Amino acid sequence: MIPNIDSLSVTSSPNTDTISAALIDVRTPEAFTESHIPGAQNHCVFDSAFIESFSNTFPDKTISLVVYGESERCNAATVAAARLQEAGFSNVQVYTIGLRGWIDAGNPIISEQTPESSPEGIYQLNAEKSKVRWIGRNLINQHDGLIACQSGSLSIDASGTADSGELVVDMSRISCHDISDTKLASMLIGHLQSEDFFETKSYPTARFSLNRFFRDPSAHPGIPNATVEGMMQIRGQSHPLHLDCTLAPIEDGYVLQTQFDVDRTLFGAVYGSGRFFERLGKHLVNDLVTVQVTAFFEK
Repeated sequence: MIPNIDSLSVTSSPNTDTISAALIDVRTPEAFTESHIPGAQNHCVFDSAFIESFSNTFPDKTISLVVYGESERCNAATVAAARLQEAGFSNVQVYTIGLRGWIDAGNPIISEQTPESSPEGIYQLNAEKSKVRWIGRNLINQHDGLIACQSGSLSIDASGTADSGELVVDMSRISCHDISDTKLASMLIGHLQSEDFFETKSYPTARFSLNRFFRDPSAHPGIPNATVEGMMQIRGQSHPLHLDCTLAPIEDGYVLQTQFDVDRTLFGAVYGSGRFFERLGKHLVNDLVTVQVTAFFEK
């Protein structure tokens, strides 16, 4: 059983902060830099080398330890304490209310972060870093690969919320990843680029226009936090776009992540569709193509 505590005894002098036990902040280095309790050391529990790094810092496993995370509802400190106990550290306590509780009690914090400038502005797509993956299926099989990104932009307002954007992909640069035979893979790519599917000679690009974003303030990290409305243009035809996405700030800008299904037949790609042909047998191809997007936008 790991003891829990809801108060800390920290005393400060002009040059040092002291505590009766080694105080460990188990959050990410980024969160620690933003703010932490005076005297705390950072050992991120999400790091795969957490125990190894910790043991190198504290070779004496009888040392008195107090670990904390972000808040009372955060499980990071409890998980860290359990892992430390399993590794042989015999005197571990959890500061249950975490950094949020410490701050709410009116206690001081340390911040090593430089003031942030306004995020407002136009961010350009990093085409090399961004990925658009496609997955096509029939009743018994599927194929997948990438569509090369060409260009794009994202407009961010002063609050850090997107208000518009665009993503252009190069349909003439489609790849297939699941077929190891290069000849068969080339045949499939040729088929996808033909009039049967995306007719890339006449329509080399597809365009996703993002016209309105709606943020979900209740969304926790790891699930979509916004919906976006816009238009999707494939084979020269446009249809409304409405999808859930995750939009988050990163060190160099913003990342947009989403997954959705496109009905290819709405854009004239009707090959093998049961909506247009009968008795297709093994030549039946699902109408829906799954698209997964991870787009990086940088200022």
